[in-house]
Amino acid sequence: MLFDYWQDNPKPQIAQMDNDWPFIGSGSAKGTISHMARFFLSLGVTPLFIPEASPWRNGIVEGANSVFGRKFWQRHEFKNLGHIDKELSVYNHKLKDYKLKTFNIDLSQYETISQKRSFSKSLIAKYRFKESDAIYFIRLCRLHGKLNGIKLLNFVFTVVPEFLNHYVLVKLNILERTVTLYQEIDDGKLVEIKKSKIKLKI
Repeated sequence: MLFDYWQDNPKPQIAQMDNDWPFIGSGSAKGTISHMARFFLSLGVTPLFIPEASPWRNGIVEGANSVFGRKFWQRHEFKNLGHIDKELSVYNHKLKDYKLKTFNIDLSQYETISQKRSFSKSLIAKYRFKESDAIYFIRLCRLHGKLNGIKLLNFVFTVVPEFLNHYVLVKLNILERTVTLYQEIDDGKLVEIKKSKIKLKI
């Protein structure tokens, strides 16, 4: 669905999402990269995961879900799947037109997926990571048992006690197999506070 949508609508540079297992990876195995993250990277979209247990940080998504419920699901009495597809096409067209007019968006500045490309499972399964591929996470440093740090892909990366209860930005470089933690300082710049190796199943 996203693949088709981004053929006619601007493709984002970054996709912000929550930490459900289908999005982030296995709930038990260590170092797995989800099919969703691999899909985004194959399209040149960088995944960014919000802090755990913080759905309000995806407020724009929650708001969009509310509007979608009121303007789409609750407005129609659908007869079948074909009827849903037809009305969804109308809804998406009206929403796109509204955003273009309201926010004065120039679509020529944004990239879309080529109409020549088609989606298939092999697009994900056969994708080979590039050196620039990275996944980002916002994490709160806290206690994990006796360790102070962050939990990422079922590994714990420790930090010094002064960062306890502080948020950090985490960059996972896939081919380098490194995890880099950054802290934002007063002028908005990011300062590297730790870099570690990670075992990935890719």
